Amino acid sequence: MKNKLIYSNPVIRNRKGYVEKDWYVEYYSYNIATEEKRRHQIKSNKKLNQEFGGPGNTITNLKEKRRYFRELLSLIINELEHKNSNNMRKLSIKDAMEVAIEIKKDEVTPRSMRTYRFRAKDFVRWCKKRKQETADIRSVSSKFVQQYINANTSSKEVKRQLSTLFTALEKEQIISSNPCRKAQVKKGLLLEPTRHKLYTDEQARAIFEAVKINAELNIAALLLYYCMMRPVEITRLRRDNFNLVDKTISITPRINHKSKRTRILPINTKIISALEAIQGDYITKKQNRDNYFSNLFRPIKQQLELDDSYSFYGLKHKGACKLYQATKDIMLVMNYCGHASVNTTIRYVLS
Repeated sequence: MKNKLIYSNPVIRNRKGYVEKDWYVEYYSYNIATEEKRRHQIKSNKKLNQEFGGPGNTITNLKEKRRYFRELLSLIINELEHKNSNNMRKLSIKDAMEVAIEIKKDEVTPRSMRTYRFRAKDFVRWCKKRKQETADIRSVSSKFVQQYINANTSSKEVKRQLSTLFTALEKEQIISSNPCRKAQVKKGLLLEPTRHKLYTDEQARAIFEAVKINAELNIAALLLYYCMMRPVEITRLRRDNFNLVDKTISITPRINHKSKRTRILPINTKIISALEAIQGDYITKKQNRDNYFSNLFRPIKQQLELDDSYSFYGLKHKGACKLYQATKDIMLVMNYCGHASVNTTIRYVLS
């Protein structure tokens, strides 16, 4: 069976505008089956040669030469769009996202898979609100995905996730190019926070009192507040991460996947006391779960009449702010939080 090709967007190579040099239109063809990439250079067209009285590179007038190659580019674009259209599978946005998920299923970890599934469903939901979920996936433009990306607060991460899904479709010849590549991430978004709202001192005290009914939730709340760990990191903790003699905890790269270094943090007597109530090698019954503590914390939120802008993760934010207020040492807070950049910590404690 003959392999189908897909084609890149053609561009004019005008040799920095020197009229005496040979210009050409360049594009690439990709063979997905053999992973072969081939460059094409087109210098003339019979129809245009008749119209202009010869090939484009024989023209000595700069203005006319530019016109020749612009028309040549237009002809090639139309030809390649037709070829790409014939070689692409026609799918709706909703169906294409399902195909992308199936492609990624055998390539990434289960944890990453959950992230990509969420991103695909969220993008389809966004399209559905605009009555576009049944539109042809090939009609999705950079401007369209840019609107979706910038509607999210973590726009850079959203772009990365969505781009991965579109790349999978591109490799399977479902689309000719990834629209995320040209999408511009909006910088300096000044949005009101909708999650992890900062707790007051009274609310924090009420939470620490309420979580005592659950041993896992109790120690997790203390680790969030005093050690500024992420909830998912706590689900990866083992007893041997604690040094009860030195009263420290080791947060290794196995626990914190975002960092390649090990953080050694002091722990207070409240955490040591809470650890005594935990049975087994791990701190939690289930490991590596993103929403493990969110589900346990939901009844506490209802009990304390906290709205959706508050979260269990918010205890980390509260602890970081308290530590900064007490020490005024931003680098110390940065080490506790495990941030790669001090700018992140500054936004964290001063927001």
